[in-house]
Amino acid sequence: MENKKKLFKEISAEVSFETKGPIDFFLCPVIFFISLWVSIKKIIRPKIKTNFYFFDGISNLCRAVKDNATNWRALDLTYNHYGIKENLNDQVYNFYWHNLRSSRGLRNRLRIVKFLLNKNIEEIAKNKKDIRILSIASGSAQGVIECVEAARKKGIKARILLIDLDQTALDHAKKLAKSKQIENQIEFICDKASTVSKVCNNFRPDIIEMVGFLEYRPKEKAIKLVKAIYESLNKNGVFITSQVFNGVDRFFMESVLNWSMIYRKPEDSLLILTEAGFNQDGCNFFWEPFKIHYVMECKKL
Repeated sequence: MENKKKLFKEISAEVSFETKGPIDFFLCPVIFFISLWVSIKKIIRPKIKTNFYFFDGISNLCRAVKDNATNWRALDLTYNHYGIKENLNDQVYNFYWHNLRSSRGLRNRLRIVKFLLNKNIEEIAKNKKDIRILSIASGSAQGVIECVEAARKKGIKARILLIDLDQTALDHAKKLAKSKQIENQIEFICDKASTVSKVCNNFRPDIIEMVGFLEYRPKEKAIKLVKAIYESLNKNGVFITSQVFNGVDRFFMESVLNWSMIYRKPEDSLLILTEAGFNQDGCNFFWEPFKIHYVMECKKL
């Protein structure tokens, strides 16, 4: 890609990532043949309750990830459930999903997002006392809430507004915010992402975070939404978002997990951003080590 060196910035020295290990040499071919088997099963029987017995058949945790693919519950399990090995259910989950490249890639994406949020909060705090952060299609907003908690401990005041169409996600976010003692710094709106322009009439954000949502928006709808985000940001405000990249992991995600997404090359994502109003000079792209996901940091110049 012509602009690859200009777009992508190195971040590995500043973030502790999950990286490739010996298990990949064993697990990758196993995952491929499982995916192939499930694909053949679906051709023979299009509607099956259990995709692969030794995945979502014997592990209710793996089944929960599959049944909640594309929503906050699957991500919550991916981010937070690991280390319990008391029964077969947990062992199967840890072996398959937690160790899978796709699962590690999602956690790496979260690490990048938190790094960028922390960095931008601290930079904005140098010139502004009351920082405003908007999270669109927020889910449980774990990354945003944890970063605002960290900022509070440093004496930095930040207000959060969460928008999500799923009330259960917002309810979970409320509990998380309370556990982090920042419940008085957060507001919730149960509505579509497209309400961003209306919401920002009274809440002018310095940072807008929308991670794991462009992956489900076709190009024209993505441009329209990002344009509304651009227009809603304060000058020098920052938009943090993500995109999934096409690779071998897609086979497992779509066949075994029923987790379909829109996969885009970085240049296609850049086109969406620039057509929406962002200047390429203000956009930085960051790969996570598996190159399944990349995160975009876009400043309104």
